[in-house]
Amino acid sequence: MFSEDFFILNRNTHFSFPHDNCDEIPTEELKAMFFHPDYFCQHIVRYFVEPTDDIMKRLRGHPQLGEMGAAFMRLKFLAEVLDIRRMLPRLKSQKKAGGFLKDEVSRIWEWDTVGTERYVAVDTLANHMCNAVIETIKAIVRNTDIPDFSQLATAAVGINLAIPQIRANPCDRYAWNNVDPYTLVNYPYFVFVLRSWDAIEPFVDIM
Repeated sequence: MFSEDFFILNRNTHFSFPHDNCDEIPTEELKAMFFHPDYFCQHIVRYFVEPTDDIMKRLRGHPQLGEMGAAFMRLKFLAEVLDIRRMLPRLKSQKKAGGFLKDEVSRIWEWDTVGTERYVAVDTLANHMCNAVIETIKAIVRNTDIPDFSQLATAAVGINLAIPQIRANPCDRYAWNNVDPYTLVNYPYFVFVLRSWDAIEPFVDIM
């Protein structure tokens, strides 16, 4: 399904994305970061050809690439936050301690059984978005036909609207903005997990 280029580039990205608050950063800022000379887009370009001003102008002018790039960054951020290997120890510890038996956060207990499946769904969607980014860039720099990623591009717009809503509203008495969600104490962290899944679930079955 994915080309050799995808596996090479996805394994050696040599870039970082905002690990603390990629959900909160405006999409236009993420797009600017994505196209920055030190970022993932130009890393992909350099894998195929030497970047030129003309190539970068054509990439920035593509109507869907920036949106997909921003969505990919957000999805990788969520995949880190929802990594079940990090989450389950906290969930099991909280279950032993008790609490969270009502209101919004009571739904967290189901992640003990469906968490792996949901994490895989988010990570898979991130990989498909990454592949669309790579294949679009490859086609543009090589002047070949661009594959049809309209379904993913439409999803990217929805993802970039939905994910910033996760922390748009307060979480009880907790200060939870502009920090790495995984550093939060359990209650706001689990609320973040639940709201993240609510935001991304409509998009995970598009592939």
